[in-house]
Amino acid sequence: MSARVTSWLSWPSLVRTLVSHLRLTVRLLREPGVPLLTKAFPILAALYVISPLDFVPDFLPVLGQIDDLGVILIVKGA
Repeated sequence: MSARVTSWLSWPSLVRTLVSHLRLTVRLLREPGVPLLTKAFPILAALYVISPLDFVPDFLPVLGQIDDLGVILIVKGA
């Protein structure tokens, strides 16, 4: 019972963090000082993860997800 209560208590904090990150993302995308290529990387990575066309198809049990994770990690490091 206490674990369930604890998880529900942390929910507002998670939502606040998510909203904060989304606001920061919007501000950085609107910032003229940020290069266009830097703005395009996260959008292109999200499109790749959502797209049904992958280097390794997602229906393969582990390799399909590792492929998507690799793209996300590469973009995060760029």
